[in-house]
Amino acid sequence: MIKGAISDNRIANVAACVLHSIAVAQNGSLYTWGTNYENFPATYYFITSGVKSFEEFSFSGFLGQGSTSVSMIPAAASTSVNNFAGAACGRHHSVAYTKSGKVYAWGDNSRGQVGASTAVPYLVTSKSIDSRIIVSVAAGQRHTVVL
Repeated sequence: MIKGAISDNRIANVAACVLHSIAVAQNGSLYTWGTNYENFPATYYFITSGVKSFEEFSFSGFLGQGSTSVSMIPAAASTSVNNFAGAACGRHHSVAYTKSGKVYAWGDNSRGQVGASTAVPYLVTSKSIDSRIIVSVAAGQRHTVVL
């Protein structure tokens, strides 16, 4: 049984990946839950001035709840937008689109998959999508696709 704010809503769309999940209710509300962060040492070594070192990577904020806290019970994303139609999640980022065709994204942006690193959903603007109505989104480990 699903608990929390989502329990009183009918779900229209759901997405799941390794670390987190997203649900869009029929009323357009957006809910997320999962671990919200991942830390791990890199397998890449960097050589600077002849010294070999490694860098630890940390990704967080992909729940869009404005924090890096774990949320194992679905909670509303930190946004005033309430007309979402669908969503997708990548390994460390999330993306959603509204019924009016606008795209919102949040989480890790190390490969440009979000547009800006942010722990809350923000409106994605780009010359390539601003004049279009988006009808679907998809996300992979380090990329985002909009149709």
